[in-house]
Parts: sequence; C-alpha cells; structure tokens
Amino acid sequence: MHRLTPVVVLGVMLAGCTASGPAAERPASDSSTPTSPAAPALRAELLQFSHDTARGRMVVQVHNDAPTPFTPQAVTYDDPRLGPAIPADRMREIPAGSQRSYPVPLPLQPPCTEPAGTTGATVTVSTADGPMTLPVADPTDVVARHVAERCLVLAAAEVAELRWADRVRVEGDRAWLVLAVRPTGAPGRLRIGDITGTHLLTPVGTATWRVRRTVRGSDRPFRLALPVAPARCDGHAFAEGGNATAFRVRLAVGGRRGPVWLRMSDRGAAAALDFGARRCGLR
Repeated sequence: MHRLTPVVVLGVMLAGCTASGPAAERPASDSSTPTSPAAPALRAELLQFSHDTARGRMVVQVHNDAPTPFTPQAVTYDDPRLGPAIPADRMREIPAGSQRSYPVPLPLQPPCTEPAGTTGATVTVSTADGPMTLPVADPTDVVARHVAERCLVLAAAEVAELRWADRVRVEGDRAWLVLAVRPTGAPGRLRIGDITGTHLLTPVGTATWRVRRTVRGSDRPFRLALPVAPARCDGHAFAEGGNATAFRVRLAVGGRRGPVWLRMSDRGAAAALDFGARRCGLR
C-alpha cells in the first residue's frame, strides 16, 4: 500500500488526498484507495518588535492551527535577499491553537548587488518525520526594510564613518549631542539629512535636527553639535530607556536613500540618559 507524503499549506489543514483528488469526491464504492493522514496545520509570518530591532533580529512566528501540540526540531528561514538560509533559535513546543516566535538573526552584510524585490521566501520546519516547507507572510516588509537600510549603511560607510560621541557637551543650561563624521578618503559623497529625536531626547526648538550637509570622502573629519533637551521627565520612561538613544538619520548615497538607525555606544547612551535624568531633577 502506497502512503502519500503529508503536505502543509498556509493556514489550511489537508485531509486525506489521493492521486485522483480529494477523498470526498471519490465514488462511495471506491474503498481500496488509501488516504494520507491529516497534516499539521501550520502557517508562518515574520514580525519585528522594537527590542528585536535593537538586537538586530526578527522573529518567525509559527501558528499551530491543529487540535494537538506540535514541537519543531528546527526552524530555518530561507530568503535570497539575506544570503544563505538562517536557523532560528529557542525551539519549543507550540500548543494546539497557539503560536510561538522563534528569533532569527539578521545579517549585517546582506547581498546588496541584486535588486531587493519580492522573492519566494520560505520557512522550513524540521520534525522527526522530516522537513516541511511553508510559505511565509511578511505583512510589514521586515526583510525589505532591513536590506534597504543595511545596504544604505554599507554604502555610506564607504564614504564616511558616522558615530555619536561618548560624551554629552553641557554648558550651563544648554547641552548638545555630538555627531562625529570621519570621511574615509575614498571617492564618493554622502548626504546627511534630518535627524529625528527619540521619546526621551529631542531637538531644541525644532521637530528634527536639520543637518542637511554633503560629505565627500576626501573631506577632513568634523563634528556636528546638536542642541538637545529631555522630551519628557517621568521617572518610569528613564527607568525603561529602550531605544532612547537610537536616532533616525536620513542618508543619501549613490542611488540609495532613506532613514537608518544610528545608535549611541553603551558609554554614550549612559552619558545621554544621565544628562536627561539630571536635567529633569531625577538624580
């Protein structure tokens, strides 16, 4: 007796099928053709929360729509836009009718020579009975956004290094964040546009820091002082502090343009948060 391989499709549980069609469509007298057992009803999607962004990862969320629990041995995300397939972490059981998120590290150097259009991204779930490949939904374009940002960052780094100073410049009641720009000496030019504040640190007297400066690879190093003030003064916000020192900088280089995250170092972040807390009278 020939046993057909179970097939998993997005959000649908397939009951017994034969080579000639669904079992429900067979004549009642046809009882000799075997049916396959029900396949696990799995579907997958990509998500990325703020803490995932800070850690340079996304998550593959696998939904188990079956009436029984399911435990994957491995979950692997495969997408040509990111290069080789990437294994996810934290394997654990998915209860019936529930879902679990498996973190996937995002490469810092994805392929940037090919257009980052739509592709046939898949998730492979490995089990004791073998691998099952699922299509994967990406409703917020996590991968496309990551590739666009990282390729822009890499292109900009060829022209100049951008980094926040590890100290906040304070003079009396005024303070500045300092952006250090160190051109590489290579040909090319980079346009630094507006920089957006965070939920704790904001520009003074304007919605964004309007830098709008062109940098050539042959320029000398320089620093930009950006006047800063606390955006809010409640102790809870300073205690949490998530992404409080990660700023969105608009860049343009070559044919690439858009916002990128520019995070302070641990030392710089500590100095910036200490400044804000002191200015608010919390320390």
